[in-house]
Amino acid sequence: MRKLIYALLISMSFASQGQSTLSSGDLIFIGYNSIGSNAGAPNYVAMMSRVPIQSGTVIYVSNETYDGNAGTFSISSASTQGTIQLTFTEPVSIGQIIELQFEVGSNSLSSTVGTPSFSSGSTFDFGHGASEDEIYVYQVSNNIKTFITGLVWSGSAPSLNVPSGLDFSTSSSKNAFYIGSNGNSLKCGVWSETSASRTAVPFTEDLHTGLYDDTEWIYVTSNTFTSGVCPCNPDTVHASNTNSPYEFVESSISFDKYRYGAVANTWQQYDGSNWQNMGAAPDWASTTRTKEVQIFQDLTLGSFTSSSPSQTIYECASLSIRDSINDGVTLTITPGNALKVHYALEMYEISANSNKPKILLESDISTESTPAVYYGSLSPTTAVLNGTLELEMYIQDPGWHHFMSPVQTKLNQVSFSAGSSSTFAFNYTGASGNRNVYWWDGDNANEVFWQPTTSTTGNDYFSSQPYTIYFTSGEVPTTMTVVGPLKFRDQDSTIVENVQYQSVSGGTTSPGYGAPSWTTSDKDGWNFYGNPYPSFIEVSSLITHYSGAGNQMQNLNSAVYVWDPNRNGINTSNYVTNSGSQSNEASFIAPMQAFFMRTNQSGNGGNGFVNGKKYRVTEASITPVTNKTSSNSELCLELRTGQQANPYRIYAEPRAGLLPGE
Repeated sequence: MRKLIYALLISMSFASQGQSTLSSGDLIFIGYNSIGSNAGAPNYVAMMSRVPIQSGTVIYVSNETYDGNAGTFSISSASTQGTIQLTFTEPVSIGQIIELQFEVGSNSLSSTVGTPSFSSGSTFDFGHGASEDEIYVYQVSNNIKTFITGLVWSGSAPSLNVPSGLDFSTSSSKNAFYIGSNGNSLKCGVWSETSASRTAVPFTEDLHTGLYDDTEWIYVTSNTFTSGVCPCNPDTVHASNTNSPYEFVESSISFDKYRYGAVANTWQQYDGSNWQNMGAAPDWASTTRTKEVQIFQDLTLGSFTSSSPSQTIYECASLSIRDSINDGVTLTITPGNALKVHYALEMYEISANSNKPKILLESDISTESTPAVYYGSLSPTTAVLNGTLELEMYIQDPGWHHFMSPVQTKLNQVSFSAGSSSTFAFNYTGASGNRNVYWWDGDNANEVFWQPTTSTTGNDYFSSQPYTIYFTSGEVPTTMTVVGPLKFRDQDSTIVENVQYQSVSGGTTSPGYGAPSWTTSDKDGWNFYGNPYPSFIEVSSLITHYSGAGNQMQNLNSAVYVWDPNRNGINTSNYVTNSGSQSNEASFIAPMQAFFMRTNQSGNGGNGFVNGKKYRVTEASITPVTNKTSSNSELCLELRTGQQANPYRIYAEPRAGLLPGE
């Protein structure tokens, strides 16, 4: 008698809303306007991030007078001094521009990234008067300030009162910026690529030779705009198609280069002129912001030991997979491990007829005391993930399973490995038995909410909506594989799914169990959603940031319902419910996992479940979370009537004291 075990992976942590600890030089200024509305444009400062920053991170931007000797800020009698708190409500990528705009003498304040607010002072100005001629960026932890960068006029502040950790000099440790020797005449400025030989912005170069080199900036010395070249107006900077410094920086970032397989089985590093052989692979866990990796040969990251799975994040700034030497180059991420690409992912194919280069995310079950399924995954970043992805989902148990693919593919292109006595096949017609694949029609007027797929023509897109699929005991364990481009290549995007509700009579669903029961309320309906990403959704963050009045999920109740086919026999209590406060099997939503949320307000077609960046899990964890493991064996008699897809089942309860497996 087989002991029933159902294990749902979770190999990711709780870091989706954490704090990134920044160091000096991690944020740098690339533009400013100090004259504001006097020139018909808002005051602004523009910064670029040289590191990835997690959602939830808080920084402060202050023009208050700083006394480096006393280690304190002070506000003078000037009404233009204050501090802006900026909370990043989304991840920030390497090279991303952050622009704060503020109007002199008013409370006007905005930011291109995150949520800004005045934390002290009634207004904020970066002028060139005695009390306005400095800006400092810092973080606070346990009342201790860590300074990240500063921007001041060299002929004025900060004199001797330089905050600890900042260097305004021209040395290699420079991480803050003096504006010229005649600061009072440089009303606004912006970094620009002015060196004829410069084609890229190396993140490894010293700031004093690049972005904080005074000769690389364009300045305006008067309050009058000069059309086309004036950095005082941020709109002019944004609109330039040829001279925009923002555009140049974001498109011309370069990193330390490493490659694998250009010479067979060999890692190499570029020294600026030639590729030099390395004795081992680069360190994927450090120097992530400066590492570009090129893959020319099949490569596997991590390994899977079923008794003790590894859980490592492999990070780089830029990754390219190239088929110029070998065909069908595959980068494999083993179960439990994660790949995190911070800036850009590209795949290059030489021949249109060749096998496509791709990233393979593997999946497998452990042999730990409480077995769990582990998945290779792509951790969420703001990078656009181009190319082909192959994603595997290990299926352990018979019964109904709910799926939605983050990969663009059709039902007849989904494949299954034979890990059991037979291989699974979609039964669209029911001609040789019951249908085994249904989609959810939450607005069905006849209250037949589970609808069968109708053909094998490929018209049903597996990535277009969630499905429920039935596996017999002879068809599992198996691994379901989907291959194709990601459904959402820009993982930084936010997509709002529609909410549906239906006036129902309390009727049943077909094929029976596999969906929660409907109620008789005319504002109560079940919506079937799926995780559209190759990483995990943290339910607590999803509920906290989106659910409830005034939020985007305002028409949904604060809970998700994840189906576990072996949780309590076969009945509606097979759903694991999580409202964001529990720690259970539904604390995270796995890649390809579909689930239900319930409408409890009117608003058909309105705001619903948000596929977005703010609640996705970003780091690996050493603690897997598994679904409930049954401690008892079960005997089951199945009764099928006609074409009923889900049989009635009679269970024989084990006697008291019966040991598992007896």
